[in-house]
Amino acid sequence: MRYVWAKSIVISAVSLISANAGAQHVLPADGASPLEEAIDGSGKDPTAADAAGDGQEFFYNDDYTIELSVDDIAEDAGLQDWLGVQVTVASRSEEAALAAPSTVTVFTRDEIRIHGITTLEELLNHVPGFQATRDNQRGNTVRTSIRGRGSAQGEYILVLVDGQRLNDVYSGGPSLINRHISLEHVHQVEIIRGPGSALYGSNALLGVINIVTTTDSKSIAARAGNADTREAAVNVFYDTRGDEDGGLTASLSASIFSDSGEQYDAITDRTGNTGATEDPRSGMDAYATISYGDVLLRLRHTERRLGGFLPAGYLQRQSSIEEVKQSSVHLVYARQLSPRVKVNAAGHYSTEQWSLMAAIPPGSSLVPGVENEQYWQAGAFHEWSTAGLQAGAELRLATNNRLHFNVTYDQNFIHTHEELFSYHLQTNEPVSEDGLPATQELLAYNGSTRRLIVGADLQDRQTIADVLDLSAGVRLDVYDDIGISLNPRLAAVYQSPISSIAKVIYGRAFRAPNFLELYDITPVTHGNDDLEAETIDTIEAAYTQKLGAASVTATYFYNSLDNKIELGPPAMTADNPFGAPTHRNLDERESSQGIEVEVAANPFAGFRLRGAYTRLIDNVDNNGTMPTQFATAMASLRIRGLSVATDVVVRGKTPALSNQDAYVLLGGRLAYAVFKQLRVTLSVRNALDTSYLTISDLMPEGLENRGRFIRVGIEAEY
Repeated sequence: MRYVWAKSIVISAVSLISANAGAQHVLPADGASPLEEAIDGSGKDPTAADAAGDGQEFFYNDDYTIELSVDDIAEDAGLQDWLGVQVTVASRSEEAALAAPSTVTVFTRDEIRIHGITTLEELLNHVPGFQATRDNQRGNTVRTSIRGRGSAQGEYILVLVDGQRLNDVYSGGPSLINRHISLEHVHQVEIIRGPGSALYGSNALLGVINIVTTTDSKSIAARAGNADTREAAVNVFYDTRGDEDGGLTASLSASIFSDSGEQYDAITDRTGNTGATEDPRSGMDAYATISYGDVLLRLRHTERRLGGFLPAGYLQRQSSIEEVKQSSVHLVYARQLSPRVKVNAAGHYSTEQWSLMAAIPPGSSLVPGVENEQYWQAGAFHEWSTAGLQAGAELRLATNNRLHFNVTYDQNFIHTHEELFSYHLQTNEPVSEDGLPATQELLAYNGSTRRLIVGADLQDRQTIADVLDLSAGVRLDVYDDIGISLNPRLAAVYQSPISSIAKVIYGRAFRAPNFLELYDITPVTHGNDDLEAETIDTIEAAYTQKLGAASVTATYFYNSLDNKIELGPPAMTADNPFGAPTHRNLDERESSQGIEVEVAANPFAGFRLRGAYTRLIDNVDNNGTMPTQFATAMASLRIRGLSVATDVVVRGKTPALSNQDAYVLLGGRLAYAVFKQLRVTLSVRNALDTSYLTISDLMPEGLENRGRFIRVGIEAEY
């Protein structure tokens, strides 16, 4: 439904402020609830006696005494690290992951490094309900799926870096601009499985990922491997604070990578052409963080260059070049005004570019009834930006009650939108002899180049009898083009006397139609400016039980999706000259449900084990684009200067891929400390050299994936 007055509301709210404040620059959690204090062990009374005489420790927070310490849930220090790790993604305030009002999975820097995992896409395959695979719908992208639903752009998942969006304004997802997201500079990765729109607005439909970057690391790494692999990373930290508050701190992180790609001797594209190709990659990342007193400045720049393979489903060699760039600046102010009041404000600006050039082979039909008689050159150049402001406050209304309030203002801009072809799509005549001009007379961008969004959310947290945390929240988003979305959430977290935690969670989330779905005019898709936002209602129940030196968490989820956006029959209108399929909202609801199990264990010092299993009872897409069952396991062992780690991903049969059975992917890393701060490493991905296919909308038979990659390296800390 459209709201005529929505735009006036947005314009009148220009003074409000946008985009979420940074996740890592968070005020001290001295306002944590008693339950959080029990889980993470903060608030410990240094004079408390061991009254029971059996190691039972007593903790206090304000007027409350808690008799369950983190040692009751995790006796081993390593298990304590996992269960008591502090996160911000679930409520924007630091809290123990186990006590958060969401189902949360966390990976620390140490765990990521010891397993030799270097990209977010690799890591997501070890999260319950998640799967990250290659796709080629728009260049060489990554398809991120969760709880039965996925797409090449990943627009159903919100990805953040230090609380700031990576999802681009054109496709709505993170995948188009952010390929092979580096983990060389992370402090930890926090993942919400389930809705997050009550906090973060659009795209937090099925999950939220927050990458928290490191700001105090001093390290350097270099690696080399097969396929001409070259990788290097450096982290630098400077601190003038000493023992006093205030002062200046600065950190700089940079990394580069490149390889010549996997060699595919005989691969068949969507037109039936078979030949050889490769998939070379290269890229760089740079992060800078400067803080002084209550002010924090973050700068970020990334670039990726990819070639070959099957962009848009057509076989390529050196004729395909794809480049993406993203730059951002983020300024944060946070201050504790009194023991009961915290305030924060932030502003951000980012720019994004995506360009693709590829060859379209003879016999292809981009437009119904028109086949090209020779090779065409085709491509795209898109440029976007976003800017916003934000302000928020946290109030301690009572010792057992916290209230959060946040307001946001965002503007999204489309600066350049060009589709490039060397031949006229309807007449099959050359457009020019020496270039690829944009055929603007046929490929106009039919719609707005700007979007305004105002958001406000309110979150309340109440602790009852020291063992029950109740959370309630709601967020209102007002768009100047699609109207209003209101998204509530409720959660109850109960700490039992038998070393367990139980959660019951309800949330509603939405995904605003992106610019591509609203306004694009291409031979492939046609926009529809009457689209409404997708919405989802989710119910989750989670239970965590400590069993000796291990913990087990079981989660059940039920999703009900409304107004699903998909491609339908072509709209027979003048602004659809190619007869392309048109985006539409489905009338009927779609539901899905499933079970996720997580296990973490430290049976003895130096050994860690974690695993996950997912069973999809129903599939949101109803066409089997994810396996109904999949599992993962990660194990690591440290003996003095030696560390050995292995990880395995097991995927059951994907119903939509008739020619791909279940398969196993094995990886690992071996590291030896030559000196205390110097290690030599050997890591491998797809160690069994498994040949397997993954889902793609453009390739019904599936996409081939990379084989074994081996890297040797050296790492140093100083």
